[in-house]
Amino acid sequence: MKRILVIPHSADKQVRVRLLEVGQALSRRYRVFCLDWQEPLRPSFPARLKAASFNALTPLRALNYKGISLVNIPFLHRPLSFAYWFNQRQILRFISSYKVDILLHGLNYFFPAPVKPSWGNKSYINIFDFNDLPAEEIKTRADRWVYSFTEKESRKADYITACSYSLKEYVKSNFSRDAVYVPNGANFSEFSSVDSSAIREVRKRHSCEGKFVIGYIGNLGEWVDIELLVKSYLIFKKKFKSSSLWIIGGGPCLDKYKKRFLGEDIVFTRAVPREEVASYFCALDIGVNPSRKSIFQNKAFHIKLVEYAAARKIVISTPLEELGYSKFPHVLLKEPLPEVWAEAFMHAKGLLWDEKWDSLSKIYDWERIAEEFSGLIEG
Repeated sequence: MKRILVIPHSADKQVRVRLLEVGQALSRRYRVFCLDWQEPLRPSFPARLKAASFNALTPLRALNYKGISLVNIPFLHRPLSFAYWFNQRQILRFISSYKVDILLHGLNYFFPAPVKPSWGNKSYINIFDFNDLPAEEIKTRADRWVYSFTEKESRKADYITACSYSLKEYVKSNFSRDAVYVPNGANFSEFSSVDSSAIREVRKRHSCEGKFVIGYIGNLGEWVDIELLVKSYLIFKKKFKSSSLWIIGGGPCLDKYKKRFLGEDIVFTRAVPREEVASYFCALDIGVNPSRKSIFQNKAFHIKLVEYAAARKIVISTPLEELGYSKFPHVLLKEPLPEVWAEAFMHAKGLLWDEKWDSLSKIYDWERIAEEFSGLIEG
């Protein structure tokens, strides 16, 4: 059985992380190790120092997690040049010790792929995954470091994959490499198995039985236009009083938004347990994706858009570049104006899910996406 080392772009297991989901799907046919580490709980210097100290001092260890092995290795955050060398040595050490056949990685810093070792006539396959834009603008020293790191990894990779057509084009224009388009996805069976009692319990928890629920699910940062969402909802609520807006998730801007907008049947849940995420998706009447337009957001493929489909929900979204390629039938693209979005809520309220859209599962289920990676692994 071939062995894969997966390095996801984030170690946060309370949100859906692309390569972690792919790794779990690949574990049905391969032995999968997934690198794990501690991320700062807050952006403050003490929190970052605590995480960096933990990661530097952690021993090599592996824990079972949903069919894969979560692996910790000691690594450094700073100084950058020494950390690059040290972390590369740690990855090489793991690959050599555990006879890893495939490195599947998608982080734009910390863990550079080592120069390929050889044992006999064998060497590992290096797949570098673009799950996000490495840097929106190259202005700061940190931006230049991330871009340079990404350029080096792109040059070393046997294969490059990209989760969006926009990122595929970015790889070609910036690094002169051809990337294989492999989209993001969802575990469709997880959503279809949510029963009506779980949905009723979630709605009752937030006093929303019988109400029309509009919901955002995801991290809350400056890239999310919560002000647009709230203003649109308040216009809609004047016409349809028995409604509620749910903002589901944590993130750096949660407390700011909660302090400013709590009330008027606006529910801030904070991050919900992972095992309840599907129930929250299914408890909504319509979903939203109020992303602020930016280079970063335009090139992104938001996992939540597939998860809304898995929950069979109509979605209102800002017209991002990548959505012009994917052309999701359940997503209504609307310019980010409160009056326009309020009207879209009224329109979506009268729409029914078309059963033909269930065929999205044939393209965007994680099991199907894992087959794309298997194709590269098996050559």
